Amino acid sequence: MSISRYIDSIPFIESMKGYRLGFFKKDLIAGLTIGLIAVPLSMALAINSGVAPQYGLYTAIVAGFFIAICGGSRFNISGPTAAFVIILQPITNQYGLVGLLTASFLAGIILLLMGLLRLGRMIFFVPQSVVTGFSMGIAVVIALTQLPDFFGAIPTVSGTDFISRLQGIAQVITQASWADVFLGCTTLAGMLIFPKILKGFPPHLFVLLLAVALGALLSYFGLEFRTIYSVFSYTLDGKEYVGIPAILPALSLPWTDVTGSSFLSLKMIQDLLPLSFTIALLGAIESLLCAVVADGMTDTHHKPNAELVGQGIGNIIAPFFGGFAATGALARTATSIRAGAKTPLAAIIHSLFVLMVLLLFTPFLNRLPMASLAALLLVVAWGMADFRYFKGIFPMMPRQDKLVLFTCLSLTIIFDMVIAVMIGMLLACALFMRRVAKLTTIDLLSDEETVGRQRVNIDKSFALEYRITGPFFFGVARKAIDSMARLSTIGGSTKVVIIYLQSVPFIDLSGLMAFKLMIEHIQSKGMVVILSGLNNDVKKTLGKAGLSPKKNAGIYWANTVDEAAEKAMECYVMFTMIK
Repeated sequence: MSISRYIDSIPFIESMKGYRLGFFKKDLIAGLTIGLIAVPLSMALAINSGVAPQYGLYTAIVAGFFIAICGGSRFNISGPTAAFVIILQPITNQYGLVGLLTASFLAGIILLLMGLLRLGRMIFFVPQSVVTGFSMGIAVVIALTQLPDFFGAIPTVSGTDFISRLQGIAQVITQASWADVFLGCTTLAGMLIFPKILKGFPPHLFVLLLAVALGALLSYFGLEFRTIYSVFSYTLDGKEYVGIPAILPALSLPWTDVTGSSFLSLKMIQDLLPLSFTIALLGAIESLLCAVVADGMTDTHHKPNAELVGQGIGNIIAPFFGGFAATGALARTATSIRAGAKTPLAAIIHSLFVLMVLLLFTPFLNRLPMASLAALLLVVAWGMADFRYFKGIFPMMPRQDKLVLFTCLSLTIIFDMVIAVMIGMLLACALFMRRVAKLTTIDLLSDEETVGRQRVNIDKSFALEYRITGPFFFGVARKAIDSMARLSTIGGSTKVVIIYLQSVPFIDLSGLMAFKLMIEHIQSKGMVVILSGLNNDVKKTLGKAGLSPKKNAGIYWANTVDEAAEKAMECYVMFTMIK
């Protein structure tokens, strides 16, 4: 993808042509609406990823801004998402903030390369069963990780594996703070009830304001609970402060800490690169699926390769300002469209609103109860699991797809998403190849089915006709070799074998070797082979293997059934004269 071609395809530039004041009003309302949702959600996702809440705000500000300008979707709202939590949290636990930002930077480079290599359409080859499986698995893991904050306790059992999480949950339930539980339950109830009362209005701000007010009331009566102010702190000019800073994100190298010390090394890159590939793959899937949903809601068409380039640029720049991995957020995008968004300017306004909140309303953010943010993510996890969608598609799913789905779901919960996606994709590919292999058949035509021989009235003992249907690839090579057992009985008066290949779209190396052995076996018995109905790709492949009339005197190519019949008749006359 050339730079000029990419620039011409950016929806932001296209949408600014003929932009009107009426569009700006709608974009403004949509941007402010999404901003209200993005502020608490970005903070909660940052906390769940293992870093301070301000880094989630930095991600929404910087990545959201640049992806909106450079991306290939007109409506995508990008920022931190729940899907990344399961990957980012182990990185933070092992490598800290430096490792998280470096992995996000590497993922941005990978996304950029994917876009430049025009791999946007390839993402849709990931089966729906894999996507649904790991999405539901991520939802379960997110819900489990929110329980400590929801109950207001810090688990003494550390670890990100399934057993450690269960042990930690068992402990926090016994150490629950009833003030935190009350705030969490109130927030959870508000997030479920208020959308039904205030239709079309995002409940996040109202519910969290209520949580802060209830928290102040509990504090007045001497009850303690965990807030951002009491849990997090930051260092500025050598002094330590509580809460989150009301300052602009500072420019610094992602692989350096607050002292300026660099942690970048070849070993660190080798360790983080596989995780970065997973982040990039998941980010590509999430953003492109989000764009597809947006297209369906607005009757527009996104540009997948440009979207990957935009996601790459955003994820490359964001770590220099403290932002971590970002991608298209489906729920925020859908809400933006419902709020009237017309152009990517709505996403830009959303980022600027988050920046304004960071600078002006930090005292309010510091008072947010941790239990309320945990309740917010529990609602996100429930929406991500989408049990209504699962209930609708499950009865119609083939048995093999159910196996893939539950494999990805189980592996995501018990181990991690990297293993789940790898095994899920391998299993899906194996099942797909098994299905395709069943479609490929090699059949000897009976007297009633013969085509060419009947047209020229050739003696049935003189010519045999085979039909191959389906792709001739490594999955059916064994079937082709087994068919030679039937050919071994050919002999006597049989002099011609016609093989119809009209329904063979391609032949790979393994299939070619098996096919060549089959042809050589036929020719070893002194018979002529007529190959009929070859497409250009198959002709090219067979030609390179020496299975063409130019390189093999015992092989004929025919474009049609009639031409194959004529070739067979010529062979019949020739053999009759010789006899």
